[in-house]
Amino acid sequence: MLELAQTIKGHTKVSFESSKRVKSGETAIEWREDTTAAAGKKGTLEIPDTIDLGMQVYEGGAPYKLTARFRYRIGGGALLLGYVLERAGDVKRDAFGQVVQQVAADTEMDVWHGTP
Repeated sequence: MLELAQTIKGHTKVSFESSKRVKSGETAIEWREDTTAAAGKKGTLEIPDTIDLGMQVYEGGAPYKLTARFRYRIGGGALLLGYVLERAGDVKRDAFGQVVQQVAADTEMDVWHGTP
């Protein structure tokens, strides 16, 4: 990941395909963007679609395996990198449920969600 972040290069090619007048008198232009990206010192490092992460949802809690979709975009002369976590809500709910179970076990009391 470090090598990918340090060596990623991208290129966007835009080609205008057609132009037509619409009923309102305006002109509609259609274009196509092709983005390519490469990484590595020789441009041969494969850029992954997904990244597996091991993370704790809550401090001191059990680690979870999360899959993140790697995203990149070229816009305004800048390369933007990011990720989108898959099923993050499910992982958060499960981690919270484990914390609730632990609190109930440690205190030997019922844990209520919301109002009784």
